[in-house]
Amino acid sequence: MNDVPGFTPIGSPVASPPSTWTPALTPTPTAPGPSPGAETQQAQEICYQDPRHALDAFLTYLYHGEYEKAARLYDDPYPFERRLITPESLDPTERLAISAEFLEEFCYDHGTCLEHKIVDQDVLSDRSRLSERIRLLPEGEVFIFGVEFYKENGEILEVVIPVGEGSNVVFQKSTEFGFVVAKIDGCYRSLHSPPWTA
Repeated sequence: MNDVPGFTPIGSPVASPPSTWTPALTPTPTAPGPSPGAETQQAQEICYQDPRHALDAFLTYLYHGEYEKAARLYDDPYPFERRLITPESLDPTERLAISAEFLEEFCYDHGTCLEHKIVDQDVLSDRSRLSERIRLLPEGEVFIFGVEFYKENGEILEVVIPVGEGSNVVFQKSTEFGFVVAKIDGCYRSLHSPPWTA
């Protein structure tokens, strides 16, 4: 993350999610009771058109323990892969519940859902390590952000992470963590959770 040029620093983190979110369009059901469109609307009612606001809200919701709201701004297949199911086999409410449960367990187990500050931003040009679905998105709809996290005592979070592949792996200390945010179904979502270990 530190070697990506062209990043623009921003100010201090906010205490609660920004209020500039854009709700998705409300479907018009043709019959009484919730329609499939209404279920999708309910499961995805938080929709940001700005990638930085989406990431900021996602991380803020995690910090405050609002996992269902955070799950609406999260799009990683891992919570489903570990259960050996595909997201497409579930309805939107089930997908949301599984993602929210994963995020809650993650924050509890790893202790890295902390206060944050977004320090860098750039359009992600190298998508070779991302899924085909993300690689095929239009230019300018996939961003990478650098984020710092802060412990309760105010110290910056530092994690030792492996860099490289195979026998070329080295371990480096890092205080800035990369988050990819992509526009999926018209709304920006984070493809990553906070660091795996503190």
